[in-house]
Amino acid sequence: MYGGNDEEVRCESGAVPPLSPGGAPEHRVRSSPSQELWPPTPRSGARTPSEDYCHALLRPCALPPARTVVTPRLTGVGMGPGDPELVTVKAVRVLREAAVVVVPVLDSGETGRAEATVLHHVAGAAAKVERVVFALNEREDRARREAAWDAAGARVAELLREHGSVAFATIGDPNVYSTFTYLAQTLAPLVPGLVVETVPGITAMQDLAARSGTVLAEGTEPLTLVPVTAGAEVLRDALAGPGTVVAYKFGRLAEQVAAALRDTGRDSSAVWGSALGLPDEQIRPAGHPLTGPLPYLSTLIAPATRTRRGGKL
Repeated sequence: MYGGNDEEVRCESGAVPPLSPGGAPEHRVRSSPSQELWPPTPRSGARTPSEDYCHALLRPCALPPARTVVTPRLTGVGMGPGDPELVTVKAVRVLREAAVVVVPVLDSGETGRAEATVLHHVAGAAAKVERVVFALNEREDRARREAAWDAAGARVAELLREHGSVAFATIGDPNVYSTFTYLAQTLAPLVPGLVVETVPGITAMQDLAARSGTVLAEGTEPLTLVPVTAGAEVLRDALAGPGTVVAYKFGRLAEQVAAALRDTGRDSSAVWGSALGLPDEQIRPAGHPLTGPLPYLSTLIAPATRTRRGGKL
């Protein structure tokens, strides 16, 4: 505050203004009663050098603009078994919002079920669909399969660095025997901080149950899902137990599956289907013999034996 003519000038913050050439604090003086004080008083509207000094002390420092940190995000989106109408509203929204949508394909390059479903729901999707080759049917050559996973992971890692987030469209559900699982595992060490999310999809067993009028489970019945790629004996053991048994990917072993059904007394009630919801759909009702060759992605349901309503409660 300003005091009398010769009082020391201090800021409201308590800071002492710059010293005069003689080493003492600057004072306001006037040589005659008619002469203006110098430095000017606050009433003159001008800020004094002392006030400039205090203002500089109190002024906040300018901070650099904050950096925007983008968290890499991979979302597996379930496309259902093939019928474009069996896709969730959330799945469609995620696909439409995605900057890029990765779809798995064979090295032959044809349009797969997942890609066809994406194109059905997303206008202009062809411009943002990225085909990535996977060894989808490779069972024997492990080295070739691993090399395909590594190459696919490297490509998707590039897309994540470029776009920040990537949607991966997969048939069925991304958490049920899906290629998405292997991709996520491959990317974990390649993309630090990667967030992995999934959008559930309708499975082939649900679609086949609906189309064939087969009840999957009641009351306390167990529901067992077996990939026949693990061997027909695994399926045989499941059929010998209680409850409903569902078999996936059994087309190449159709004859062994038929034998397992006969041996366990399940052949008269089983139903199988392939290409569900597509033009070449096949559904064989209970009791129809399994004769090959059948499509690789075939689904079988052998329902539990039920004798009365609510009998398994």
